[in-house]
Amino acid sequence: MNPQIRQGRRILLVVIATCLLLSVSSILSYNLVLGPGKMVPQVVRFLLTVLLCVFLYRGKDWARWLFGLLYSYNCIYALSMGIPLLSQSLWGLMILFPGVLLLPMVVVLFFSPSVRAFLTAQHEREPASIGPARARYRQ
Repeated sequence: MNPQIRQGRRILLVVIATCLLLSVSSILSYNLVLGPGKMVPQVVRFLLTVLLCVFLYRGKDWARWLFGLLYSYNCIYALSMGIPLLSQSLWGLMILFPGVLLLPMVVVLFFSPSVRAFLTAQHEREPASIGPARARYRQ
């Protein structure tokens, strides 16, 4: 494996691990503060996050764009809500921290040549079969 691709793989794995850890910490803090009454939507959100990370690791371009869009929104939301709350309580820091962590991840995902090289290599590695269901419609 090319050193640039290997470096991109490492960076992407750090991005994915950070994303999943933030998601788990979000679920835990949500349930500690508000109780476990809405655990099912939190678990569904986490499973969708895991699925998005799997497709991102496989090099799917739509997953990279969706990840970037969702986490950019999350960064903007965290910054806009956390900064005004900083003067009032430490909850502002709890809201601001994930946004500050997510911003560099989104930037790296879109602007790192090594991550882009890894995602391209992953995408090219997948077989180009169209599958049996779609093959029937092509006849």
